[in-house]
Amino acid sequence: MTKSDMKTFKKDNTDGNLFSFTLADNTADINVLVTGELGHEMFEKIQTGHCYQICDFKQRPSHPLYKVTNHTCELLLGKISEVRQIDGGHLPKKVEKYFTINQIRDTEVGKMIDLQAIIYDVGEIHSYSGKAGDIRNRQNILLVDDSRKIVSLTLWGSLIHKVDDREGQVVDFQKLSVKEFKARKNLSSTGNTSIQFPIRSNSRTRELEDWWRSNKGNVIFEELDIPT
Repeated sequence: MTKSDMKTFKKDNTDGNLFSFTLADNTADINVLVTGELGHEMFEKIQTGHCYQICDFKQRPSHPLYKVTNHTCELLLGKISEVRQIDGGHLPKKVEKYFTINQIRDTEVGKMIDLQAIIYDVGEIHSYSGKAGDIRNRQNILLVDDSRKIVSLTLWGSLIHKVDDREGQVVDFQKLSVKEFKARKNLSSTGNTSIQFPIRSNSRTRELEDWWRSNKGNVIFEELDIPT
């Protein structure tokens, strides 16, 4: 499960707030939106890594521009919604499926992926003016893996500086969005992206660490150019 930061917005001269979290099992991931007073109440209650039972929610189609999972729907909690933490030991476990960087080239734009990769370079912070006149910051980092490909990932918001000084380390990324710019695939963080390190050691982690120790400094990486 991943969880976003608390966000504020203005609509019809009224200030509002919202956050979201994703729930996952062995069938799919789905995003859950919480707004208003309930958002403040639930924000500290919802913790990543825990299991929850949700009752009395609304279901609606996911907005294509703001979706943070590959599910076609999302859930919206309201005043009568109930969220209970449960043990979850009886629930089917999600099977982790990590992409390689090479697979991103053939993945459709907008799809959410999980990725373990090696931090190759961490860029500077860049600022620009948003559509509403606000100042936004972003940070570009470069990722590589044993497919001998390199991809740019743009970090936003609270994820900026998250991987500073982590060059050469394997990092676990959850809920990255596939993008395309100038005929080249790249990645972007979303409101529900999580970054984990040190990560749980698994076979993929060990493969990348062993490969990097044996090959760093001797590999020419190819970018994810889209065939024309």
